[in-house]
Amino acid sequence: MGERSFEDILDLIGHFGPAQALILFFSCSLEATCALIVYYFMFEGGQPGFYCVHSNSSSANGALNLTLDECPPTGKTCSNITYLDEFTSVVTEWDMICGDAYIPRLLTSLLFVGLLVGAFLGGQLADIYGRKWTLLAAWALMMFVQATSAVAPSWPVYAAVRAVAGVSGGAVATIATVLAVEFVGPKWRPLLSIRFGWRVGNFIIIGLAYLLPQWRLLVVASGLFMFPVFALAIFFMPESSRWLIQKGRYEEASKVLTYVARLNKRAPPDMKLIMELGEEKVNNNYTFLDLFRTKRYAAQTLTLMFGWFVSNTTSYGLQAQISSALVGDIYLNSLIAGSMNVVTVIIGALMMKWMPRRISYAVFMIYPIGAMAAILTLDLTGYMVGREMLRTMLALSSFAVLACSWQVDILYSTEAYPTLVRNIATGAGNIAARVGGILAPQIGLLGVFHPSLPYAIIGAQAIAASILMFVVMPETKGRPLPEGLPPRSWGKGSKTCRYKDTSKEAQIQETKY
Repeated sequence: MGERSFEDILDLIGHFGPAQALILFFSCSLEATCALIVYYFMFEGGQPGFYCVHSNSSSANGALNLTLDECPPTGKTCSNITYLDEFTSVVTEWDMICGDAYIPRLLTSLLFVGLLVGAFLGGQLADIYGRKWTLLAAWALMMFVQATSAVAPSWPVYAAVRAVAGVSGGAVATIATVLAVEFVGPKWRPLLSIRFGWRVGNFIIIGLAYLLPQWRLLVVASGLFMFPVFALAIFFMPESSRWLIQKGRYEEASKVLTYVARLNKRAPPDMKLIMELGEEKVNNNYTFLDLFRTKRYAAQTLTLMFGWFVSNTTSYGLQAQISSALVGDIYLNSLIAGSMNVVTVIIGALMMKWMPRRISYAVFMIYPIGAMAAILTLDLTGYMVGREMLRTMLALSSFAVLACSWQVDILYSTEAYPTLVRNIATGAGNIAARVGGILAPQIGLLGVFHPSLPYAIIGAQAIAASILMFVVMPETKGRPLPEGLPPRSWGKGSKTCRYKDTSKEAQIQETKY
C-alpha cells in the first residue's frame, strides 16, 4: 500500500468538476478586483496635452506664445494651465506636470509598496487563520478603500489610501490562487496558472476607463464592480480542506469535502481517510524562515523570488512604456496588449501540460529577450528613427508573452512547497514581485539617457532569470503537491522531501533538497 496523500481524496471526489469550477470562479473574481486597482492607474493617472502660461509666455506685441506640453523655465511656475482632453485624472486634478511630473510614478510605486506588505501579511495570516476568511476580509477592505479614495482632498491623502488598498490587494493576490490550486489535481494546475481574473480585469478596466473619463467615477466603479460576487463568496466559497486537515479540524474538512463531492456528483471520502492524512500534522505555525530550512531549499526560494521579481519588473516596466512612451491610442494599445496576453497564456497553459516547468520558463523568455535585443540594436543603429510603431509592436508582443513566465512562477510557488508553507511561499514570491513593481515605473525614467535603455535592462533581467530557473529549480510537473517539509539542515549532504509518484503502483520517489 503506498503512502497516503490528498490526491487519494481527489481520486474520490474528482480532480476537477463543477465544485472546482465554482471555486475557480470566485478566485478569478477576486483576482479581477486586484487587476482593477493595479491596471486602472494607466488611465486614471493619464496625462493629457497641456498649455502652460508663465511669465515668459508673452511675445513682444503682448500675444501669448505657447507650445504644447512645454514647461516653464527653471525657477518659473505656471500661472494658468489648460488641458486639451476632456478626460480627467489625478494629473489634471492636482496639476502633476513639469516639476511635479514625478508624482504619478511615485503613486504607482507606493501602491506596490502596499502590495508588498500585503503579500507578506496575507501569506502568514492565511496559513494561521485559514484561506477563506483571511481572503474575504482582505477583499472587503480592498473594495472599501478603493472606492473611498475617490473623495481624497489632496494627493498625499490619496497616496496613503492607495497604499492601504495595495496592502489588501497584495493579500488577495497571494491567497486567491493558492485556494484554487489546493482543490485540483496535478494535470489541472496549468489551467489555473492562466489567472483568468487578471485577464478579465484588464479588459474590464479598459472598458470602464473608456466609458468613465472622469477619474473619481472610475475609482468608485473599479472598487465596487465585483461586490455581488463578494456577497456570494461568503456563502458558497469553501475553506481549503487541505489546510483544515493540516490543522486537525477533521469535522470541518469532512463537511467541505462532502460539499465538493456533492457538487461533483461523487461519493465523499470517509473520516478514516481524512484522519490518516492528518496524522503527521504539526501544531506549530510556520514562518518565512522555513523556506530556508536547507541550502537547497534556500537556493530554490531565492531563485523563485528572483523569477517573480523579474516577471513583475519586466511586465510593469513594459506596461509603463505602453501607457507613456509608445505611440498610438492608450485604449487601443491596452486592448491589443490584453488580447495578445489572453492568447499567449492559453497557449502557455497548453504547452505546460506536456513541457517541463524549467524548459517552459526558458522558452517563454526567448521572445522577450529577442525583442528587447532587436529594439536595442535598431535604436543604436538609428534604424528606429521614424519607425516608432515598430517599437510599439515589439513592446506590446513582449508584454503579452511575458505573462507566460508568470504562469511558471505561480505553479512553482504552489507545486514546490507543502500545504504548511504554501501560502508563505506564494507570499514570498509576491513580495519579490512587488519590489519589482516598485522599481518598474522608475525604469521608464532611464529613457531620458537613451530611449532603448529601459529595454536593455528588461532583456538583461530576463536572461539572468532564465538561467537561474533552469539550473536551480526542481522539476515538479505531474507530481502531487508535497505535504511535508524537509528537516532543518545546513550541514554537508542533502536532505530529501518525499513526493508520491503518479503511477498506479503509488511508488515513492525522492527529490533532492
